[in-house]
Amino acid sequence: SGGGVSVAEPVADAPTLEVWFDFSCPHCRDFETANGGFLSELAGAGDANVIYRPVTFVGQLASVKATNAWACSLDEGLGEEYMDALYSIQGNFTDNQLLSAAEGVGLSGDTFESCVEDGAYESWVDASHSLGVDDFGVNSTPTIFVVNGDDRTVVDSAQWTQEGLRAALEASAGGTPSTEAPAAEGAADDDAED
Repeated sequence: SGGGVSVAEPVADAPTLEVWFDFSCPHCRDFETANGGFLSELAGAGDANVIYRPVTFVGQLASVKATNAWACSLDEGLGEEYMDALYSIQGNFTDNQLLSAAEGVGLSGDTFESCVEDGAYESWVDASHSLGVDDFGVNSTPTIFVVNGDDRTVVDSAQWTQEGLRAALEASAGGTPSTEAPAAEGAADDDAED
């Protein structure tokens, strides 16, 4: 309940990068645009376990609907493509818009449509949000953690670059960062619940 979505098969002894995100968050969109491909490469190479975990601060019900639809797309094997499509229509998360965006990446059919319209994964979305807030203190998006064993470290927004994320992972694993992380532009959305 509330578990995250792994980008690739988890690797024992590799550090984990957790991305707590909200589909309605502009900074989450920017983070994914800048780093999504790199995170997939890290996970695919076994250099890190990459896990996406949704929260719904910004869009609330709209974010729940979008994240539910994304979970439905994972069942169809098109989660990465649909994530990009959702960020491209950010803020427009009616059922019709979610289904229209899905068609653009090759998602269609009664099973997917029913999954979206029936909110099949909304309880998972709510459980993930609660886990982030109650157990891990997530109060803004995106929030990025490096997890290594029992150690959970927040990655500062200045490190939200490929070089910075790699350095954070290396530091967590006890290595020496190979480069200094340049400062990132922008700041996280600070949209905690009332």
